[in-house]
Amino acid sequence: MLGLIEISALKLQSHLFLWLYPCPIQWKSDYNGIKISQPSTSSYKLIPWSLSFIWLGVNLILLLYESIVYRNLSPKPDFERINVIIFLSCFAMLTFVLSVSITMLTLKETTVEFNTCLQMKKDMNTRFMHSSPKEDSIGMLLFLISLFGGITPIFLTTTAVLLKIDPFYFFLKYEIFPSEKVETVLFYLIEGVLIFPCVAECARLLVVTTSYLIILLQSISSIAFALDKTRNRLSISSFKRWYSRITILYKILEPVLNIIMYLAITFCFWGTVIYTWLLTKGFGKIGMSIYSFFAFMLIWIVGGNLITLPKYAGAGDRFVEMVKRNLQRAREQHVKLRTKETKIALLEAKGIPPIKFKCGPFLFINLAFLTEHYFLVTQRVFDAILIFDYECE
Repeated sequence: MLGLIEISALKLQSHLFLWLYPCPIQWKSDYNGIKISQPSTSSYKLIPWSLSFIWLGVNLILLLYESIVYRNLSPKPDFERINVIIFLSCFAMLTFVLSVSITMLTLKETTVEFNTCLQMKKDMNTRFMHSSPKEDSIGMLLFLISLFGGITPIFLTTTAVLLKIDPFYFFLKYEIFPSEKVETVLFYLIEGVLIFPCVAECARLLVVTTSYLIILLQSISSIAFALDKTRNRLSISSFKRWYSRITILYKILEPVLNIIMYLAITFCFWGTVIYTWLLTKGFGKIGMSIYSFFAFMLIWIVGGNLITLPKYAGAGDRFVEMVKRNLQRAREQHVKLRTKETKIALLEAKGIPPIKFKCGPFLFINLAFLTEHYFLVTQRVFDAILIFDYECE
């Protein structure tokens, strides 16, 4: 179902996070599908994950609370402007991860349709004796995401503790031990124990949900490509049957895909603006560890934007164009032959509704939308760089 590089990337994920407790969103290595564990059958195994997920919510509240209180309402001398920028960036990323994870956990049936989508991609390529275009770029992106997500927990936890830039450091210093000397081994040990579960679980969920979305969009794009290339070899009725199967599949996927795409595009938009501004203005002013982390995040976001979204938007345009061309073909056949069969075929072609990929309640994803999206991102990046300056204090 998946390419060799994609399978290797997913196996790398399972190995890199093998030391962590079980997660309800996981890959099944037997057929490279995705699975959501049922709490009724494995609830005791998910207790550690449930606690860490709740702890992520606590971290989310701390990030926002400290950004507002320690900088503005009750200013602290060593809580610098860079802490606000980092905390708000992490707040946005954590909000995205939690929202996507909750959506996937709430709509569990979509994982079955995800596996069905992979199977349909394989069936269509086999049925039409057609090979999908090589997806080496997708595989390499998944591999880099898996590798980056695997090393993030140790790297980021160590960096946060050493540089004193995580929310638990300031909370312990100002709220728990306000009148004591806090730079002790015990303090840093407590800080590391508090922050590590958040970083580890956030990294795993971000890697799994990102991989889920990338593979799903790539599979839909491959299905559209295969059907479009063989459209003229199919009868009107055969085309309608295949198109109807795809329509049903998309209608089931639409609730979760609609929400996730809206969250992903919003996060990619503002993440690109903020991280580009931070890397441009903060060069030489930010510690290299934090600078490297934001550089990796920017590569992650831009890579997903430039590699995955165009394929998905192109698939949306393909589906709409396929319906128009199929209707035109049915009309030409009916005008030429004027038989009962061609009239029925024309009526069938008219009854095929085009698939339109939604993004949120009002937007539709196509190449025109994507072009405008890229233009607005570029415009906001230059606006931020030209208007706002970086100040450490």
